[in-house]
This record gives sequence, C-alpha cells and structure tokens, in this order.
Amino acid sequence: MREKFYIDKALSLDMSNSDLVNNLLIEISTDQDLMNKQAVICFVTVLEASTHYWNSHIEEWQQMLENR
Repeated sequence: MREKFYIDKALSLDMSNSDLVNNLLIEISTDQDLMNKQAVICFVTVLEASTHYWNSHIEEWQQMLENR
C-alpha cells in the first residue's frame, strides 16, 4: 500500500523543514502508482500545519493547562 509508505515517510520527517516537506509533496504528486494522492497530500499538509502550530504555541497551552 503506497499510501502507508508516504504516511510513514511524512511521520519520520522534520516537518519544520519546508524543503523536505515540499520534496515529499512533489514525490507524492508525481507517483503514478499512488491511487489516493489527494488524501495523502491532505495528511502531509495538515501534519505540517499542525506541527508549525504546536511548535509556535506549545508554551501557551502548557501555561493554560498549568493554570486550570
């Protein structure tokens, strides 16, 4: 299953490195054997966006949890 290959690859990448993410997205989009490109691209882009969000806001969330 090619989808799992790309999901595993995305999970092992440093999502803060946009060059690595872009290269992966290009690889996915040009893979002729991948049936669910849109779903895999969606997963990778959401993973990248959520990683950026958490890296930027983790301290705020930690403070909110500590102050409950």
